[in-house]
Amino acid sequence: MEGPRERIEKLSPRQLELLENELGKISTSSGTGNKRLDAYVTDTEKSPEEIRESLKKRLPEYMVPANIFIVEQLPKLPNGKVDFKALRSASQKEEVNESEKAGNQVEYELLEIWKEVLRLERIGINDNFFEIGGDSILSIRIVGLARKKRIVIEPNQLFENQTIAELAAIAKVEESESDVQVEKSQGAFSLTPIQLWFFDEIRTAPHFWHQGLRFELSESVGQEISKEALGQLVQRHDALRSIYKKDENGWTGAIVTEPEIIQTVFDLTDSDPRYLEDEIRLRTDTA
Repeated sequence: MEGPRERIEKLSPRQLELLENELGKISTSSGTGNKRLDAYVTDTEKSPEEIRESLKKRLPEYMVPANIFIVEQLPKLPNGKVDFKALRSASQKEEVNESEKAGNQVEYELLEIWKEVLRLERIGINDNFFEIGGDSILSIRIVGLARKKRIVIEPNQLFENQTIAELAAIAKVEESESDVQVEKSQGAFSLTPIQLWFFDEIRTAPHFWHQGLRFELSESVGQEISKEALGQLVQRHDALRSIYKKDENGWTGAIVTEPEIIQTVFDLTDSDPRYLEDEIRLRTDTA
């Protein structure tokens, strides 16, 4: 058995005897800093689940191993002690049964999160979170990491649904912005009071009024990619596809479906660094 030494040393002689009967020879190790109790069992016909249930009836919950691995033999070091490093390596290479593998995207994402938080490579979708080393503190991390994947679960739900299969079934998945289908508006529309005021007050070159935004990118982006990004931005926002015309009845507005995306590129590589800001301002103001 491997795990925090203080937990194992708390076992009474009677509890040690019970473990000897259930697991066979017991070895202790200070572990590798992982606060989880693992058991490696030889010469048994019982499954890990049967062993765990049997131990639960006779040991305090905190002394029941989080993981129980069935191994053919305990590898030994030259000094005769159990080689726990070899044991961990062998146990992590065990294949997960087909029925224990993730069956959909939510189960897959949760499975990867559990592996990261619990520091385990071999986890099945029906493994109990608290039986394989989880606790209330780690459950908070699970919830937080899941939200980053747009999987919404509440802390109490992990206590009520302690396997990935159960949790995935009740989890809510938020749509990403790219998945949301935006219904595009089109056609003529009436101007708002502020728009009517603008066209009434700004009579000199109203077509030139604009708002300029400047973005500095951390890495180079090709012209095709930037134009595609601009196109998606314009398609998402009706205001960017709006045009305004004046006739005998006054100003009217309309939303077009496929506006022309104009992208002008200025190469300022050879510009004098001392005047670069002035040149950028000049180019953008007259663009």
